[in-house]
Amino acid sequence: MPFWIWLILGFVLLSFLGMFAATWPIAKKVYHNILVRTGPEKWTRANSYPPNPEHTRMFDLGMDWARENEARKRPVSIENEGLKLAGEYFDFGHKRCAIIFPGRTESLYYSYYFAQPYAEAGCNILVVDSRAHGLSEGKYNYCSTREWSDVIAWSRFAHDQLGCSDVVLHGICVGGAAVVLAAAKPDFPAYVSHLVVEGLFATFLESFKLHMKAEKRPIFPVLYEIFWAARLESGMKIREARPIRVIGKVKTPILFLHGRKDAFSLPKRAEELYVACNAPKELVWMDEGSHSHLRINNQELYDGSIKAFLQKTF
Repeated sequence: MPFWIWLILGFVLLSFLGMFAATWPIAKKVYHNILVRTGPEKWTRANSYPPNPEHTRMFDLGMDWARENEARKRPVSIENEGLKLAGEYFDFGHKRCAIIFPGRTESLYYSYYFAQPYAEAGCNILVVDSRAHGLSEGKYNYCSTREWSDVIAWSRFAHDQLGCSDVVLHGICVGGAAVVLAAAKPDFPAYVSHLVVEGLFATFLESFKLHMKAEKRPIFPVLYEIFWAARLESGMKIREARPIRVIGKVKTPILFLHGRKDAFSLPKRAEELYVACNAPKELVWMDEGSHSHLRINNQELYDGSIKAFLQKTF
C-alpha cells in the first residue's frame, strides 16, 4: 500500500481518537445525568417535571385518587436481584390485580394517575417504584434490559403473596418495554392475562436519540459513547432494549395505546410493533397528547379502551 494512503489512514485515525477524547467526558456526564441515580435526591417520589402544567395536573390528580383510597392502601416490598423494591397495594377485595409500571424518572406516585380505570374495572391496584427510583434500591436505569426481571417478580408477588389469581400489567414508555421484554420470556407467568402498553418504543436507542435531539444535545459520537459508558459501568447492553425484536414471542393479549403526536415513540414504530405481534392484540390511536400524556387528553377513550379490553376473554 502506498505511503500516502497510510498517511491518510493515520490522519483519519488520529482525528477519530481526538474527537473521542474530546467527547467522552461529555458522554459520561450525560450518562450520569440521565441514567444513573447519583444521589438519594434524584428520582424521588416527587413530581418529576413541575414546570409542565399538564404533567403537574396528572400528578396532582393521581395524588387525589390515592388520598380518596387511603384506607385501602398498604406498603409492600419484594427483593429481586439483590435489590429491595418498594410498592403500594390498594386492596378493593377483587381477585384481579393491575400492576402499573411507570416510565423513566417516575415513581409510584406518578402511577396513581393511571389506576382509576383499573379500579373501576374490578382490579386491585399495585403501584411500584422501579429500581433506582422512589424508595426502591438501585443505582442504574437499565432501560428495561433488567427491569423486565422486576416485572416478573412483582407479578409473582401479586399472585403468590397477595392472592390475586389474575394479573394485568400496565406499562408506560420504558415501563411498557419492560413488560414486553418480560412477556417474551419462557417463564412468564400464565396467570398474567392482559398487557397494556402506552407509548411503547421499538428501540430505546431511537427513542433516546429523539429525546437528545429535542433537548439539543450533541448526537454523534456522544449518543453511542453514552451506551459504551453504560456497558462499561453497569453492564447494560443497549441492543437488548428493543421490544421490536421480541414482540413476536409475546403470547399474552396486548393493548397498544399510542398517540399520533408522539415525538419519541414514533407512530410508525407502533404500527411495526403491532404488525410484528402474534398475540391477540388491539391498537388504539389517540389524536391528542404528547408522549406519556395520553390519558389527560383522551380520558374517555383511554379508560374506555382499557375497560373494554379487560372484559374480553382470549
